[in-house]
Amino acid sequence: MPAPWPSIESLFSVLESCSILKDYAIVLRLQSYTCKHGLHCHILLGNRMVSLLLNIGEMCLDQKNFVHLPYKDGNSSSDLIHGYLEHRDYKSALTLYNTIQGEYINPRSCALVGLIKACTKLNDVEQGCKLQAQINQMGILSVDMFVGSALISMYISFCLLEKAEELCRNLPVQNIVAWNVLLEGYINHDQSSKALQCYRKMLHKGVQPNAVTYACILKASISMGALNEAINIHAEIIRRGILKQSLFMGSVLVSMYAKNGMLAKAQEVFDFLPARDVVTWTAIVSGYVQNGKYEEALHFFELMQINGPLPNALTFGCILKACSSIEALEKGLEIHTEVLRLGLSKIDPYIGSALIDMYSKWHMLSRALEAFNSLSVHNVVTWTALISGYVRHNRSEEALEFFGQMQQEGVAPNVATYVCTLKACSNTHNATCGSQIHGEMVKKGLLEKDVMIGSALVDMYTKCGMLIKAKEAFDMLPHRNVVAWSALIMGYTQAGFSEEALHFLGCMYKEGASPNSVTYLASLKACGNIRAIEKGIALHMEIARKGLLTEEVHLGSALIGMYANCGFLAKAREVFDSLLSRNLVTWNTLIDSFTQRDYSEDALYFFEVMKHEAILPNAVTYACVLKACGSIGATLKGLKVHTMIGNDVIKADLVAGSAMINMYSKCGLIHEAQEVFDVIPFRNVVHWGALITGYAQQGEMEVALFLFDKMIKEGNEPDCATFLIILAGCSHTGFIEKGQTYFENMSEVYGIPATVSHHICIVDLLGRAGQLDMAISMMNRAPCHPNSYLWLSMLGACRKWGQVELGRGIFYEAVQSDEKEASAYVCLSNIYADVAAYQDPHEHAETLSS
Repeated sequence: MPAPWPSIESLFSVLESCSILKDYAIVLRLQSYTCKHGLHCHILLGNRMVSLLLNIGEMCLDQKNFVHLPYKDGNSSSDLIHGYLEHRDYKSALTLYNTIQGEYINPRSCALVGLIKACTKLNDVEQGCKLQAQINQMGILSVDMFVGSALISMYISFCLLEKAEELCRNLPVQNIVAWNVLLEGYINHDQSSKALQCYRKMLHKGVQPNAVTYACILKASISMGALNEAINIHAEIIRRGILKQSLFMGSVLVSMYAKNGMLAKAQEVFDFLPARDVVTWTAIVSGYVQNGKYEEALHFFELMQINGPLPNALTFGCILKACSSIEALEKGLEIHTEVLRLGLSKIDPYIGSALIDMYSKWHMLSRALEAFNSLSVHNVVTWTALISGYVRHNRSEEALEFFGQMQQEGVAPNVATYVCTLKACSNTHNATCGSQIHGEMVKKGLLEKDVMIGSALVDMYTKCGMLIKAKEAFDMLPHRNVVAWSALIMGYTQAGFSEEALHFLGCMYKEGASPNSVTYLASLKACGNIRAIEKGIALHMEIARKGLLTEEVHLGSALIGMYANCGFLAKAREVFDSLLSRNLVTWNTLIDSFTQRDYSEDALYFFEVMKHEAILPNAVTYACVLKACGSIGATLKGLKVHTMIGNDVIKADLVAGSAMINMYSKCGLIHEAQEVFDVIPFRNVVHWGALITGYAQQGEMEVALFLFDKMIKEGNEPDCATFLIILAGCSHTGFIEKGQTYFENMSEVYGIPATVSHHICIVDLLGRAGQLDMAISMMNRAPCHPNSYLWLSMLGACRKWGQVELGRGIFYEAVQSDEKEASAYVCLSNIYADVAAYQDPHEHAETLSS
């Protein structure tokens, strides 16, 4: 006889045993058996089968079993909903819930909380409101506080804060959890005043605050600047004895006072606590680090190691920042060894980024890269720390390579990453990469959210010389702060568009933005460039009124430079004397200002005073002083400076080396100039140009031309300035054919467009050679309308070759260009005087009358 079929009771008993033993293979066999014989529709057996299939993760079988149940109980429906939610299938969970509502089945409250979160995830406001209405009908809010809190959280995520508050006030059972959710919602939406109002309503309802409530209210008070309110809450916390019961509350208070610079109060709270955990210790250490008290932070870290718990990743990250800030190398290495021993540096990105930052600040980029490579996971924080370190040390090409690797690994950049990378693009003038980053930021909508990115973008375009793109990017910024304005103004100033820069300064004032020290630096330079002395004086008065000269020494240097460029050297000296503190840059600016305007003796006097005040010169100072020596032929002083700086500085510094060569050349010591040139190991076009100039000025043009050719053979491409030297030398020494050849080669061979200065040289050369027609042809080829220098050069040639008629025509052109040009009248007078010397009086009278 065949074996009798097992009873329902037996099958149910087996299912229970499988549940206890977790023998899910038997469950699947039983599921197949029950379906084959139609037993899966049994109420008790079917509902239990749903729960077990959910544990296995067989959602498809589970759903089939559930659908065929003639009666679904709350447990099976809740279990299936919970299964969908665990698999993040929010739509299926809500669909199932809406389906079973027609069968009057009420899921468990835990499933309802999950459904509320599903509405939040899907941002389904309509379904969320419908769900709340159904929950109200079920009467669940009167017995389950978690459902009410979940609904409040849902409305907050929908930004329906008033709806959330209304629900919270009208809950059948008032509870602190729901109120805390509401308070956090208002704070996270930057509505701290509303949070404080809700706090008072909560107290009126008779709900007693807990530690979480007080933490929220303290945060709200601080964000509003209501420090007294926060102090009163602190007193209430002490009165209620919460501080002795809650380490969390102690940590919150320590952090609050530390973030507001009240370290004594933070210390007082810390000392009052009966016990301290790692969070509390980290709060006090972090507080001292945030306020720049790095030595004190290290002291507390050492106390923590002796008396406290084991530091966590946040503690180590804070203390590594302290070590990097005060260059505590030994302590930093010791902490690195400790985190390696604990295995934290490989797994914690926060510690990893702190180590990278520390080593990069210590100029140990290889160690920073080593720390980065040792991490098991690279996130946006660690990548940004690495990129920032390389940018900080002017290794921007490598920084851009790291940015590319980061994107290849699928790590999305954040605001800080983009700002660092744009700076790298600025440093390398890589407008292509900068434009690509611009496109990414537009797609992500970052320009509308963060003004720092916009400012970095404007700065990048200006540094790359793309002023139109910079202005376009600037105009698209929804909010323009002083950083963005300063970047634009500085960019236009550095590109030589000073009038436009000052125009933007005026626009900045109209928009209500207040300049900072960078804005003033750029604007003062613009004033000096175009000699806008009235605007410069107005800016000087504004800077003095704000008291910035006592804080920002570099503004004093900018004022000195502005007055000097405008020709007001006495005023520049007056500003210098009025400064309360003067640094090396200030002295260099003063010395350079007087040197540039041929007051070289004064410049050398200031150099002596500077040394007397124990300010150590640098390469820039020496370059200015050497130029002053060369200008007045102060050979002995120049030799003394050479002895003072030695050959090491000359070898290492481009400016000092070329200045020394120039000084000896101008003093007629061309052999000494050659000796300086010979000791420089790596010579560039500036060094070559200085030596070539020296030989040309000494009349040794053949040597100068030989050096020019040798420079090119050694791989140094000539620049615009080098050709100017060569053309001027050829003009003065009569090397007509060579001069013409070099002029043609400049554009045809080296791709250097001839400027007005080059045309003046070639016109002068041709004029001296008597080739006046060709000289006029060259004038017509000039990149702009001939200026007074070109006309005067031609008038000089007409005088030399006695070309009266041509000279008269050129004179008329010159005075039409500038009728106040006195030199043109003098030149014409000299032409007539020369003619008079060789003609009889009657012929001379006829010439004058014509």
